[in-house]
Amino acid sequence: MAMARSGSASSKNCEGSVSRGSAKASRKKQMKLERLARERERLAVITAANAQYDLLSGFESRRRFNQNGLQVSLDSIRGDKLSSTDLDFCIELLQSNMSQMYVAAGWGWDSDAKRSIMRASSSHMILVRALAPSRPVSATQDSDWMLVNHPVGEDDVPQVTPLLADPETERTVGFVQIEFSIEKDRPVLYVIEIQLVPEMRSKGLGKFLMELAECIAAQRQMTCLLLTVFDANKQALDFYQTLGYKVDQTSPDDDACSYKILSKKVRPEAARRISPGSNVMSTLSHSS
Repeated sequence: MAMARSGSASSKNCEGSVSRGSAKASRKKQMKLERLARERERLAVITAANAQYDLLSGFESRRRFNQNGLQVSLDSIRGDKLSSTDLDFCIELLQSNMSQMYVAAGWGWDSDAKRSIMRASSSHMILVRALAPSRPVSATQDSDWMLVNHPVGEDDVPQVTPLLADPETERTVGFVQIEFSIEKDRPVLYVIEIQLVPEMRSKGLGKFLMELAECIAAQRQMTCLLLTVFDANKQALDFYQTLGYKVDQTSPDDDACSYKILSKKVRPEAARRISPGSNVMSTLSHSS
């Protein structure tokens, strides 16, 4: 009888172990399915973001910046649709502003590699165009255009002011290059580059562009913004820190490293927010 009871208990213990093992396997399978579902969801968000041709769609009021003597408009163009003229400008400006820092950091400078990255379909370029309004010229200059104030009364004489006929109504003065990617299981907007010509700096435009990037990140359901900055670029480090960027978990923890990766969590309200100091016109008619 004792043997029988022992066998029965052993059988029950075995069944209990199998049951617990089955439950554990089921939980592991469920966790794996949930993890795969999250990965698919993140990938779908990134794919949808990268498929966009115009990242400024829905942000019409942010297509122009008019402050501190600047009048600029913004164009959003996907990298594989970037014209040769715009690509050449971006490469030349980046080389002028940053090539020495790249070399000093030991990275070297490779224009062809930069071109390939900018031209990728996953690359999004926001081009900054400075508006150049027509200006009056002296009556001795030849001009095909005239501004005429028509007479009101019979004795009034029309006043004619020649205008300089200038087909170049705007020039490119900067750009922001961004990509959407997954970093440490996070869908992120990566600010690859933000570059401006010297006369456009220190006038609020850089802050405006970084706030715009945050708006885009929020609209496209990113969790944070990332960027890389050289340690030697103290001015840029200070600038990003004043905007709330901090050293990211993916940044190398090595004193010998020449750069830092900074990040900033995206606030859901960012897509609806605009900087209080910005005088932004919302009347721009834009076609992509």
